Amino acid sequence: MPVMRGQYDYNEALDLFNNAAKSKPNNPFEPLEMNINIYFPELLDDLNHLIALRDNGNDILLSFKKAYINQEPNGLHYHKLMLNLINDVDIAEKQFYRKLTKMALELNSVQPFLKSISIFRKLKIFRKL
Repeated sequence: MPVMRGQYDYNEALDLFNNAAKSKPNNPFEPLEMNINIYFPELLDDLNHLIALRDNGNDILLSFKKAYINQEPNGLHYHKLMLNLINDVDIAEKQFYRKLTKMALELNSVQPFLKSISIFRKLKIFRKL
């Protein structure tokens, strides 16, 4: 976004991005997707929404890159689009974590009950549990 505001030129920002990207994994969503699929499949729609928002951000950046290369002067248009997208991501992220936290707390409240069932099984009080 600093390029959209005119603080950097595109090549400077690209160099900063490329240097930062070298130390990051290729797909940071991969472990999250795996864990959601295994433990919280009810959250897949929310996760897919976050990924779609990320893709929208990539589309905005690509459009800005093309406009910048063609020397189209309207960087503030893309800046506004990115600000709106960041707001949407913030809302979706909070909703995702709220649901995840609620589900984790519900799962955690079940754990003592499951432990008591396993104790009863060991004591053979409830044979069919």
